[in-house]
Amino acid sequence: LLDRRLQLNVAAFTTKYKDIQLLIQRGVSPTFENAGDARIKGIEVEAQAVIADGLRLNASAGYIDANYTRVDDPTAVIRIDSDLPKVAKWTAHVGPEYRLNLANESSITLRADYFYKSKVASDAENTPELYSRSVGVVDLSATYALPGDDISLTIGGKNVFNERFVGNGTNQLAGAGMLFATYNRPAEWYATLRFKM
Repeated sequence: LLDRRLQLNVAAFTTKYKDIQLLIQRGVSPTFENAGDARIKGIEVEAQAVIADGLRLNASAGYIDANYTRVDDPTAVIRIDSDLPKVAKWTAHVGPEYRLNLANESSITLRADYFYKSKVASDAENTPELYSRSVGVVDLSATYALPGDDISLTIGGKNVFNERFVGNGTNQLAGAGMLFATYNRPAEWYATLRFKM
């Protein structure tokens, strides 16, 4: 579109998920069982745009509607209206990139990426303490490339504002008497030197 300055991709999907493996607590022992069916449908939109000379933008958004259609949990903790674990209803990404060509034919590229996801259940039991909250994460980078892009140096950071949220969790209150949670990676900084041979 717009004289090849804008590209749009759209995908819609629907899936019937049979015999989902769910972690069922039987006494003190958690066991994986094929204890559910679900219907998952959604839409994803992706855009790539040339805003101006040297300035590009990548963006995407996704929506997923996921519901159980059958649950076979003898403990009745996982219900037909429970949230499917690890499924974010909304996701989004915006990534502007600006490349400045210098007089000696080298270049500097600045990039930012913002990633968003809505809250997610970490476990099939939907334990409130183990939900991953809605969160936005920012990555930043700057790259200097010599003429021909044969040698480049990138300095950047991931999760630069150090957003922390539950990445994975297990409810063992009935067994070990504890909740277990693993958090996402903290802010990280890096430098990368690349050579093309």
